[in-house]
Amino acid sequence: MKTILCYGDSNTWGFDPDGHNEEAGTETRFPYDVRWTGVLQKKLGADYLVCEEGMNARTTVFDDPICPYRNGLAYITPCLLSKAPVDLIMIMLGTNDVKVHLHQTASTISKGLERIVTTAQDPVFGVNGKAPEILIAGPIDVGRKVGTRWTGAYYNEDAHTLMKKLRPLYENIARIHGCHYIDASLYAQPNEADYLHMDAQGHAAFAQAVAGKVKEILG
Repeated sequence: MKTILCYGDSNTWGFDPDGHNEEAGTETRFPYDVRWTGVLQKKLGADYLVCEEGMNARTTVFDDPICPYRNGLAYITPCLLSKAPVDLIMIMLGTNDVKVHLHQTASTISKGLERIVTTAQDPVFGVNGKAPEILIAGPIDVGRKVGTRWTGAYYNEDAHTLMKKLRPLYENIARIHGCHYIDASLYAQPNEADYLHMDAQGHAAFAQAVAGKVKEILG
């Protein structure tokens, strides 16, 4: 059995954009068989184990004073130690890094992603003394109208531009470090409920694309 770790934020956790209630402070998660990770598991079958590791508001390397305990770099090592040995690590982060109050550039965010990649490329986490394969995913777009929804407390129109700049930087990191790359924005778009999260159809389409990529990488 081959083990795949999916390390990401709310779009890996399965945040349902239609289920958020800002006043009540509640949020809804898509069912396992709707989330792209669950769909991926079904498509790959019993020869693969897909490990979900999504967390709402997770960043690459930044400590968020509003949402603590979300630093992706801080958690990647204990996470991998608990899941090892891992054949493939899929990383999809960056959407939370473009929040207004974090004041980051696309270049700085990409450096954060690179830190996670180089940390994960340690043979101790892989199979038979070999470093895990890494699949970097460029996140979906942040919609231009993100500031008109509850998400406007954290994002403005600049987030849309930052995400556009981020994906080619991620693709370049994949080339430099011998990783694989997939662009999630080619398969899923943010729902108009919050202009930030995938809807169920996006999860299904993205899972289909990832399944093909996984089989290409691992066979």
